[in-house]
Amino acid sequence: MTVHSLFELDEFNQFIGTGRNLYLGFYSNKLVSISGNQSLISVKLQQNFDDIFHEIPELIEEKLRCISEQFCLTSIEIAGRFLEISMFFKNEYLFIQLSDITDFQRTENYLRESEERFRTLCDSSYEAIAILKDDIIIDCNQSLGKLLSMPTYEILGQKFINFIEKNKQKSIDNNIRKANNKRLETKLIRSNSSKLAVELNIRFIQSDKKNVRVISLRDITQRLANEAAIKFQNQQLQASYAELKNIQNQLIQVEKVASLGTMAAGIAHEISQPLNALKITVDAMEFWFQKGRKQSPENIRRKILKIAEYANRITEIINLIRSIYQEDHSLEISEVNIIESLKKALQVLQSDSKNSHISIEYEIEDNLPKVKAHPIYVEQIFINIIRNALNALFEVKNGKVEISLFLKENRVCIKISDNGPGLGDNPSRVFDPFFSLNHKIKGMGLGLALVRAIVIAWNGKITAYNRCESNKSVYQGAIFLIELPVSKEVF
Repeated sequence: MTVHSLFELDEFNQFIGTGRNLYLGFYSNKLVSISGNQSLISVKLQQNFDDIFHEIPELIEEKLRCISEQFCLTSIEIAGRFLEISMFFKNEYLFIQLSDITDFQRTENYLRESEERFRTLCDSSYEAIAILKDDIIIDCNQSLGKLLSMPTYEILGQKFINFIEKNKQKSIDNNIRKANNKRLETKLIRSNSSKLAVELNIRFIQSDKKNVRVISLRDITQRLANEAAIKFQNQQLQASYAELKNIQNQLIQVEKVASLGTMAAGIAHEISQPLNALKITVDAMEFWFQKGRKQSPENIRRKILKIAEYANRITEIINLIRSIYQEDHSLEISEVNIIESLKKALQVLQSDSKNSHISIEYEIEDNLPKVKAHPIYVEQIFINIIRNALNALFEVKNGKVEISLFLKENRVCIKISDNGPGLGDNPSRVFDPFFSLNHKIKGMGLGLALVRAIVIAWNGKITAYNRCESNKSVYQGAIFLIELPVSKEVF
C-alpha cells in the first residue's frame, strides 16, 4: 500500500476527523480542501476566506500579515473555545491549521489564577514566608521584606541562614536540613543591623525540585514584651502575696494576744467553778480539823480526789490560754463528742444566776458521729455563742435560746438561735474583729472572729443571719449555724 493510498482511506479521514485539528487549503482566496475535525468551524468548499471568517476581523488582519511574512501563528476564542491557528502562504496558496486548545487554555488559566491567588494570599499574609531550595531563597512574600526592612528582590538568591543571628545559625540550619516541623524562636538580622525576635516554622513540601523548604516567620516582639510584663506582674503579685501573708500572720498573732482578755473573761466562769469548789472543799476540811472533828480516811481520800479533779480542770484551761498565746504551738487534735462538749458548756452557763430567767432548750439527733477537733475549743465555741445570745436576751421577756445538733451530708451541724433583737442589717459583720453589737457589755469584739478562725481551721463553716417572719421586716432573733465535717472527712 502506497502512502498516497493511505491518505485516501476512509479510516484515515475518520482518524483525523476526531482529532483536535482542522486543515483548510485556500487557492486564490477560495477554500479548495478540508480535512480533520470539521466541528471546530462550519465551512464549505469554494467559500471565500473573508466569508468564512467575517466575524473574526483579527484573523483577516492576521492573513494579511501572513501574506507578507509567509508564516504566522496566533490564537483566538470562537464561541467559547480557544483555537490556535497557524498560516502558511506561498504562490496564491494559503494553508491553515486550526488546533483546539480549549482544555489546555483553561488549565493554563486555572493555574495562572491559582498562582495569582496564592501570590496574593502570600503577599497579604501576616506571616513572612520564604521558599528555600538548597538553602537559597528562591521566592518570598512582601511580609518577609517588611520584617527585614528591604525589598524582596534583594532577598532572592541569598542564603536564608545569613539573616539569622550568629549564635543560632547552626541549630536553625540543622532544623532546616532535617525539615523538623516544629516552632523555633530566634532573631533576624535586619538591613539596618538591628535584631527582631521571630517565631520560625519549617515545613517540607513535595516538589520536582529537591530540598525545597517553606519557612514561615512571625514577629513575636510584642508577645515577648507581654510575657515579660506578665512575668514581672506575677513576681510582684507573689511578693505582695508573701507580704500580705506575713501581715496576716502578724495580725492573727495580734488578734490572739488582744483576745486574751476577752478569752479570759469568757472562761472566767468555767475557771471559777472548779476553783470555788476546790476552795470550799479545802476550807471545809480545815474547818473540821480546827474543830477537832476526825474524818474517815475514805472521806479524806474522796475529797482529795475531788480537789485533784478541780485542779486538773483549771490546768487544762490555763494550757488552752497558753496555747493561744504561743505562736507556733497547736493543741492536739482528737475525735470529739459534740454532745458532751455542749453539756459541759451548758453547765458553765446555767450556773450564772443572772441568766435564770432565760430558758435554754436543745434538741439532739440520735447517733451523731464525732468530729475532729479539740474538746476545750469546742466548749469555748458553745460558750462564746450561747453567752452572746444570753447577753442579747438580758432585757427580753420570755427569752429563749434553742440549740439543735443534727447530721447533714457528712457534716455535724450546730444551730444556735435566740429570740432577741437580731444581728443588724449586715449579719456577717459580727465575725469582723473588734465589732460588737452589745455596747453595754465591755468587750473587744474578738470572740466571734476567733470562733470563725477555729471553725475554718477544722475545715468547717460558720454563718450568721437574722431570724424574721416573712411578712415582717422586724428581726425576731439571731441564728448561728456551724458545720463541722465528721472525723473521717476532716483529714
